[in-house]
Amino acid sequence: MTVPATSMPNRQVAPPGYYMLFLINNDTPGRPSKAPFVVLWQVLDSSVSTSGLTVNLDGTFDIDFKWNTTAKATEGDYVTIVSAPPGGDPVPISQGGSISADGLTHTWHIHAYCSGVVWTYKVESKRPKYTTGTDKSTSTSANIIAYNF
Repeated sequence: MTVPATSMPNRQVAPPGYYMLFLINNDTPGRPSKAPFVVLWQVLDSSVSTSGLTVNLDGTFDIDFKWNTTAKATEGDYVTIVSAPPGGDPVPISQGGSISADGLTHTWHIHAYCSGVVWTYKVESKRPKYTTGTDKSTSTSANIIAYNF
């Protein structure tokens, strides 16, 4: 049986944590189902930081990212470079990251080519869903980094 559900409109309505999920059967009012625990989690926007920005003579740059999640997220990370006006999107040459043993701290390194002066990025982490597949969380604040060639 599949039951449609709608997520909370924002993090203030349902902050990250463990919740019990009840289903109510309309045929027997007042009698809830058994309640499994579900976890609402996120990338902590306030923890997203960058360091080690190095602009290289060949028009490439290197930068390190670090962020935390509110629950163990070990199914993969990614950093997306959103835009780079007016020079066009940066072209990643190599990228890779690591996740701490507890699954809460995430680091990522990008080596890329870009002719722009300002660009924005978002970070993303994934964790297993309650049953099958994966669930992801993306930082909501696009951070701006400026550099000059």
